[in-house]
Amino acid sequence: MPSSEDRQLIIRAFNEDCIWPANEPTLKDAWLGIYQLLLWYEHGYIHIREANDLQRNKTWQRRATEAEAYMATALNVKPTELATHVDRMMQLPRWRDALHSKATTATCPHCGLDFLLPKKGQRNNPLGNGLRILTAEVLRRWGDSRFTYEEEASAATWFPGITMPGRSLKPKIDILAHADKRVRVIISCKWSGRHDRMSDVTNECQQYRQASAQQQNMNFQHFVVTNELDGQRTDKILNQPCIDGLVMVHLPVAQKIGTMTPMMERNIMDGRLLDLSEFVELTHTWRSGPAADWRTPEQRTKSIASDRSTSGEQRIRQGG
Repeated sequence: MPSSEDRQLIIRAFNEDCIWPANEPTLKDAWLGIYQLLLWYEHGYIHIREANDLQRNKTWQRRATEAEAYMATALNVKPTELATHVDRMMQLPRWRDALHSKATTATCPHCGLDFLLPKKGQRNNPLGNGLRILTAEVLRRWGDSRFTYEEEASAATWFPGITMPGRSLKPKIDILAHADKRVRVIISCKWSGRHDRMSDVTNECQQYRQASAQQQNMNFQHFVVTNELDGQRTDKILNQPCIDGLVMVHLPVAQKIGTMTPMMERNIMDGRLLDLSEFVELTHTWRSGPAADWRTPEQRTKSIASDRSTSGEQRIRQGG
């Protein structure tokens, strides 16, 4: 669990160290702050995929180059300069000093700058904590203030008696949106959508559903926030019936680098695949009572039309 000092360091860097097109953070550009703090380079490419693919796979090298150009344009810098504006969290003394004793130094073949390369797994915990902290901050700053966006909420407090097989005896919810002592939305933050990262989320979601049924609170939603840009992995997440929606840090990146799939396109239309800024805006349409529905009126209309061709048994499984 990160300390309050760690959280303050990350939020301060978000506010003060990042480049902002409007000279200050905005919801529309929040993704740029998240990327400047959390993205990094590996094998000379911006890390939008595992290192092995960036080193050997020409397709992912091309996609990384396209993502680099897209982000550089948004920041009004040259692509060759982008490396100096990312990985800001891990370059803060709090994390940089911890890396020096274990990491190795590598030179970027494109920009010529030296970077610290953490050992495998050394970046995972800070990265996950950073995504959660920044997502919660974006929700608190621009989301509906009727809701409390609580980080690392005790699952047992909100779902008494709940157990998570194979997990900690004191499981935590990454972000819990609640109001009037009712769970509104559970948010799981996973930078990558690899199967080994997502299996826990799927299992947890099922446990939360069962526990909420006992509390007669069947109207909460479970969302996943991710930066996964691989279309096949994204499809697998969207295929999980227990998860109500997938939120991408910046959905247009997937569109720009060509990893969109037909399923992703359909789920955009259905409101199950969202950009982070869209998700934050939707909090203002949420109701906190038992009849709450996170969807916009237009999305609810589409859902009703879709339900007409869906069996009653399927609608029950889908929460309709």
